[in-house]
Amino acid sequence: HPDTGEPLPRPLVGFLDLVLADGTIVELKTAARAYGTNELVTNLQFAAYRYVAREHERPDVRLVSLVKTKAPKVQEVSLRPATSMSAEWFVRVVAEVEAAIAAGVFPPTPGMSCATCDYRAPCFGIAANAA
Repeated sequence: HPDTGEPLPRPLVGFLDLVLADGTIVELKTAARAYGTNELVTNLQFAAYRYVAREHERPDVRLVSLVKTKAPKVQEVSLRPATSMSAEWFVRVVAEVEAAIAAGVFPPTPGMSCATCDYRAPCFGIAANAA
């Protein structure tokens, strides 16, 4: 926890797409459009990778995205490991998400995974037997 230092109720579990011999973390993506500066800074998944890079003293997080536009291109971006301020921001967000889950707050976040999500019915306000 960012204030108490106590462990949060569950570990952060994830998978890295690739770790190079020098320790650089590589995240592979496909996207309909290139990531903008704001998305690169505020995306929680990228923040998690930057946090991991900081905690494990990795030199870099490299985002490689296939941008599937009319003329496809590859976007390659270097995301430095989290600073102390961005690491604290990430941990606070994680703690707030944990607190919301504990309080039973599940705001809808529609996206590509809705079709296979276990929480689709409650998210869309569908009665369990009608799902």
